[in-house]
Amino acid sequence: MKYSLMSVVVLLSSASYAGGNAFPVTVESLVTNGPQFNVTLNIAEGHSWDEAECQLIRVSGYYDAKKWQRYKGKPMNAELHKEALKTLVLAQEKNTLVWFGYFGAGMQRESECTYLSRGLIVEQGYIYSIYNSI
Repeated sequence: MKYSLMSVVVLLSSASYAGGNAFPVTVESLVTNGPQFNVTLNIAEGHSWDEAECQLIRVSGYYDAKKWQRYKGKPMNAELHKEALKTLVLAQEKNTLVWFGYFGAGMQRESECTYLSRGLIVEQGYIYSIYNSI
C-alpha cells in the first residue's frame, strides 16, 4: 500500500489527541486578560458534561508558556491559545453554539463544575483545553 506523507501526518496527529471529548456550549460569561481567561459555559440542552450534573461549567486558566515551551508549533502554542480565546469571544458576541472540550487530562477539577486549564487550542473549529499533556 502507498501512503502519502499527509496521510501519515493526519493519522499520527489524530492518535496523539486520543482520549478527549467535546460538548456544544454557549458562552455565558468570559473575562480575558492577555493569556488569562475565566469562562462560564452553558451546556447545550440534551447534553451533559461528562455525565456530571453540571448545566454550567466554569473554566479558568492561562497559557502556561513555561509548560508548553518544548512544543514547537502545533498542537500547543501561544498563537493557538489566542485563536481559541478569539473563538470564545465571537461565540459570546453572536450568542452561538461552540464545541468545547479537552484532550486527555485537559482540565484539572477544582470543585464540582469548576476546572483549571493551562492552555486552549482550536482544532477543526472545536476548542480544547489542555492541562497536563497532549
